[in-house]
Parts: sequence; structure tokens; C-alpha cells
Amino acid sequence: MYKPGDYLVICDRCSFRKYASECRLEWNGLFTCPECWEPKHPQFTPPKPLHEKQTVPIHRPEPTDTFITDANDGDAWDGKTNAITADDL
Repeated sequence: MYKPGDYLVICDRCSFRKYASECRLEWNGLFTCPECWEPKHPQFTPPKPLHEKQTVPIHRPEPTDTFITDANDGDAWDGKTNAITADDL
């Protein structure tokens, strides 16, 4: 039967044609007819913890990165080469 301003939709669960004014949107996003509609089970909503502290008691900033070069590559921190010479013996 024609209803002014209403339109036909297809139920996402049973695929029957129903009027949009008769259908409902479920918690999981399905648009279903009254025969297929199911309420959300309470188990799918975990309880909210009460008075739980969300901050860390001791906060330390992240240290900056330290890059270490190879000691024998000649590019040491002081600019000198680290190769063993005859004077070192």
C-alpha cells in the first residue's frame, strides 16, 4: 500500500521489502524490519572502569638519540684517526 513520503527498503537480514518507517537501525549498522530486529546484547558493551587513573605517576621525557660511529673509520668525535701507529707501540 502506498504511503505518502515513505519509501521501500530491503531488510539487511531477511532481504524482504519493507517501508522505511517500519524498519529500524541496529547497533551494528544493519537496517532491519521489526521481525528481524535484535537489541544489542549487554556482553558486547564492556563495563566502564570507575575512578581509574589514566596518568602515569612518574613521567620522564624520551631521551634524544645518540649515534655512535665506528672507532676505526677515521671520523671520530675529535677529528683524529684512531688507527694504531708506530708511536703507540
